[in-house]
Amino acid sequence: MRHMTNINLGGGTVRKLALGACLTALVATVSCDSFLDPKPNDILAPENFYKSSTDAIAAVNGVY
Repeated sequence: MRHMTNINLGGGTVRKLALGACLTALVATVSCDSFLDPKPNDILAPENFYKSSTDAIAAVNGVY
């Protein structure tokens, strides 16, 4: 059975892959700030509360 203990990936390939992975993780975490500030749509505020019987019927029909 052969064992591959001496694996040579070339000059600095592992370092380049590690640097690329770190940079990718950094870009992924910095670029999603709007994801951390959600705007909830399920809260009944005076602006989105039912104003007429047609709104209430549409809400009930939306459940079905």
